[in-house]
Amino acid sequence: MTTDIEIALRQAAEYLKASGQAEKALAAGRLAPGFCLPGQDGVKTSLASILRRGPLLFDLL
Repeated sequence: MTTDIEIALRQAAEYLKASGQAEKALAAGRLAPGFCLPGQDGVKTSLASILRRGPLLFDLL
């Protein structure tokens, strides 16, 4: 059974492939460029500060 979420994810993946953005994505195991994002409390946290504590799995799904 295909859910609405599965359909939406498949359509988004097809859109990214067609736009050429998929080829620009970071491959598994590659180092990400540094970035800084605000947390829920508004305090910014950098990738470097997180990596000092150990590995990071970053998933946007």
